[in-house]
Amino acid sequence: MIDDDEYEPLPPRRPLFRRKRVLIPLAVLLVIAAIFLALRTPDTDRDAMIAKYGGPDASFAAGPAGQRIHYRDQGRRDGRTIVLLHGSNSSLQTWEPLVKRLGSDYRIVTLDLPGMA
Repeated sequence: MIDDDEYEPLPPRRPLFRRKRVLIPLAVLLVIAAIFLALRTPDTDRDAMIAKYGGPDASFAAGPAGQRIHYRDQGRRDGRTIVLLHGSNSSLQTWEPLVKRLGSDYRIVTLDLPGMA
């Protein structure tokens, strides 16, 4: 049995909002949220993107989910066909130098993957 004279009460606990283990992660989250909001840019209007990057050779096909897929069919119509697909964070304009170089001998189809333009 513990004698009341030997018992020491626990030290008083600091309030939750003043604890470092809560304040530091909260501050980090607030900084991340502030950076996100400061650097966020709204999506560009689709029609403005088509006007800017479409050009006279632009064509569109209906995708399986109702999206419009931008493609270009260029070069020699009776030549062998080459289909060029771009990687992520790119567009069909990536292939323009190659289209100019090979267009006299080949039919070249380039397309923007859905979500790129």
